[in-house]
Amino acid sequence: MGALASCQGSDPLLIGYVGPLTGKYSDLGVQGRNGVRLAIEHVNEAGGLRGRPVRLLAVNDFSTSNGTLEAFRSLASQGVRAAVGPMTSGQAVAAWPVMQDFDGLIISPTVATPSLSGRRDFFFRVISTNVDWGEALADYAANVLRLRSIVSVGDKNNAEYVKTFIEAFERRFTQLGGKIAAQIFFRTGDRDDWKPLLDTLDTYSPDGLLLVTSARDAADIARKVAVRRSPIQLLGPTWPASRDLLFFGGPAVENAVFATGFVDHSDYPPLVKFQRDYQARYGYNPSFAAAYGYEAATILLRGLEVGADSPDSFRDFLSRTGEFEGVYGKLRFDEYGDVVRSTRIIRVENGEFVNQQ
Repeated sequence: MGALASCQGSDPLLIGYVGPLTGKYSDLGVQGRNGVRLAIEHVNEAGGLRGRPVRLLAVNDFSTSNGTLEAFRSLASQGVRAAVGPMTSGQAVAAWPVMQDFDGLIISPTVATPSLSGRRDFFFRVISTNVDWGEALADYAANVLRLRSIVSVGDKNNAEYVKTFIEAFERRFTQLGGKIAAQIFFRTGDRDDWKPLLDTLDTYSPDGLLLVTSARDAADIARKVAVRRSPIQLLGPTWPASRDLLFFGGPAVENAVFATGFVDHSDYPPLVKFQRDYQARYGYNPSFAAAYGYEAATILLRGLEVGADSPDSFRDFLSRTGEFEGVYGKLRFDEYGDVVRSTRIIRVENGEFVNQQ
């Protein structure tokens, strides 16, 4: 039964959200939820969805596999047939069996693993894959920054994301004459002194440090590295590039470079309006997770409004619509429902993310 068909009369249409609302990944989850909520509030202010109010049911996945599984089971038991989430690749892969039984639509703001691409199924997303970002960052590292040796560090709690990003970066970086001197892996909460990583940096003296971690872990590592050794070029994917990185990292993350799909400073009208609306609603600036959450929810609700409430009909809706105007620019979807959009390189300058290309 479709998402709209499951509602009766003027009953609210339930939209689910699954993400980490507490813990070290909560910057991703809370901002994502806030973006989804803002999109729903905009729809309700305009009269709802086909005359029905939309209600958000947000569930904390606690950044764990079991938490994500239980979150989707909880939404299904409450009659939810359309959801935004999960927010990490690791949780999407872990929850895949339950998500397959969800009997509805799932669209993720920030799941970037390429392992879920090229499938005609129920899962959609508004973010590019790690292959795009890893290769773009490697190109910039080798050709613009002129780096030749990199040490990478990754969080095994989000292993699917970490593995696919590092693989894409390494493959392209080595093609361009660079090398990955060493790889260090950890689990969030296992350590806070980062001694194995610091010792590895002392041993190999690389040009750059690739941080495939949460924002808070990246900030912590950057502070420890800044105390221990001379400046080193910090690099990363979108995941750590949030307000928490700037807040907790301070001067230690200055000049860090990231491959993303977003830019904070732009006169692009949809971005300006979104930032203004988000600031007015929540009292602080949005991160990329909030913007992608808003995009995901907006596209989902637009599909539901025209009756695209099954995977096949939603995929057809995406194809018919062609190009969408997103918060960060135009985007479209291929025949599998995978997004096609541009990649940007950003740098931390004076405590802000600034577009480089």
